[in-house]
Amino acid sequence: MGDSFKPTGKSKSKEKLLYKSHVPGKGVRPKRVAETIRQAISSLLVQGRVENLPLGAFITVGDVDVSPDLAQAAVYVSWFDESKEGRERLIMEALRDAEPMVRNFLAQTLLLRRAPKVTFKYAGTQERVENIEALFRSPVVQKDIKE
Repeated sequence: MGDSFKPTGKSKSKEKLLYKSHVPGKGVRPKRVAETIRQAISSLLVQGRVENLPLGAFITVGDVDVSPDLAQAAVYVSWFDESKEGRERLIMEALRDAEPMVRNFLAQTLLLRRAPKVTFKYAGTQERVENIEALFRSPVVQKDIKE
């Protein structure tokens, strides 16, 4: 994506390239583990192995953030609920109750010394969409659009 780099100031033989997107502790391995966790949890949801989820709720694993030491994983989920009864609390309770089962599944699936502690969080996709729409409707943005 055109990431630029800057030298570290060390001799050329020992110089490492630091990219703008480089964040300490966010190397390639946590990203790969996060993607593997995302796929594993998605398969659990598709297979219906998470108990007590309300019927008609289609849950999507959007993103997974893994700590640099791979000990914790924040799993961001969103959903479409056919019933539209406002069952967000029931869905999140079912996912939080399933956290130990998910960690056990990851321990069996991942080739890691320790499985990360999983925490489910609501991604808030609909809220973000509404915020962006409200931003576009604001007079300042409308003025910029017309210009």
